[in-house]
Amino acid sequence: MVLAPNAILDIDCFVDADLAGLWPHEEKLDPYFVKSRTGFVICVANCPIIWSSKLQTDIAKSTMQAEYNALSMAMKELIPLKRLVQTVSSSISLGKETITNFKTTVWQDNVGALTLATMEPGRTTP
Repeated sequence: MVLAPNAILDIDCFVDADLAGLWPHEEKLDPYFVKSRTGFVICVANCPIIWSSKLQTDIAKSTMQAEYNALSMAMKELIPLKRLVQTVSSSISLGKETITNFKTTVWQDNVGALTLATMEPGRTTP
């Protein structure tokens, strides 16, 4: 990938979940079919780097819980990738302006999951 002198290596992470998506279509008594699905795409400089679609390991009891679990799964991939991009960009001398302007944006469409994710540690209510 060739970057312009002032190129910005922004990272965008698009996260979503499907609460018990298979439940009405399959065996209603089988716990496998009430698991939610996590999906996310992580892009660096508008180029998709990581794509994932997996069933969650636990059974979510609400849309907020499914979305929060999806956000957690995406962060497990995003945080190490962010550190890697920062290390590589400084190693190849992209310039302080590029590294300083480097930002990460997580796109999540569930207000409850966002509120829970941005709470101060130790707080139990918004």
